[in-house]
Amino acid sequence: MTYILLAETESRALAYNTQLNGTEYAIPETAFIVADSYRKMKGELLEFIRAGGQPHYACFCGLPTTYKSCHGSQLRENINSITSKLQRLSGNPG
Repeated sequence: MTYILLAETESRALAYNTQLNGTEYAIPETAFIVADSYRKMKGELLEFIRAGGQPHYACFCGLPTTYKSCHGSQLRENINSITSKLQRLSGNPG
């Protein structure tokens, strides 16, 4: 479920692109930063899962706390907050 939330957030941020020509797109820097952050987090989470990570194991971000208490605890709220901020800064996706 967490991986899906991260992928959806990355996709929402990338929706702010504008097609320049047949193969090139432009994306606002803010949207790119959000998409890139969630892409990286997705990769870290996938490595955590592949290594057998569980909610009660140390968080993949390296902080000395469990995943459940760290990135797993408020992910949905953080995603909603970041998505709202992105919309305020960049308007509605194109």
